[in-house]
Amino acid sequence: LFRSFAFMMIRVKRIQENVPTSKVAGTTFGLTELTGTLRAATDLEPLTGPLTDNACVWYHYVVKEKRGSGKNTEWVTIEDETRRQPFYCEDDSGSMRIFPTRAEIITSHHETERRGNRSYSEHRLSPEDQLYILGGARPDRTRGDSLVISHEKGMPYLISNYSEETVMRSEEHTSEL
Repeated sequence: LFRSFAFMMIRVKRIQENVPTSKVAGTTFGLTELTGTLRAATDLEPLTGPLTDNACVWYHYVVKEKRGSGKNTEWVTIEDETRRQPFYCEDDSGSMRIFPTRAEIITSHHETERRGNRSYSEHRLSPEDQLYILGGARPDRTRGDSLVISHEKGMPYLISNYSEETVMRSEEHTSEL
């Protein structure tokens, strides 16, 4: 299992190095790489992070409880929730709809808080974040006249508010599978 994960990460890194970054208006069907600003969809009720109450389009929230005593102490997950909604990646050429389902999310927004014997953790993507996206561009099934980025079988799908260079060096991944 570890070896297959390592090979997958090498493959993704090589793809990142070899796929040129496109402008939204120049995106073509298939594997693409975009950078731009995250814009929330105006037709959807905004999400808020359960720990921070900050506006977001994606979050992963985990609550763990410390149980037992002495050498038998362990952290038990009592809540693990992920919420997401479509959003837009905007650059100076236009904007493209992004569906984050099944993307690997790598984010700098990470908050942790301890209260008593519980630990609360939130990862999120927020409006105005600078994005790096590597994923499959396909025709928008609802509109038909534009492309969207979403999970495509056999292609890597990564969304981050870190730069491409930082993502390539990253060893910590927050996965949304």
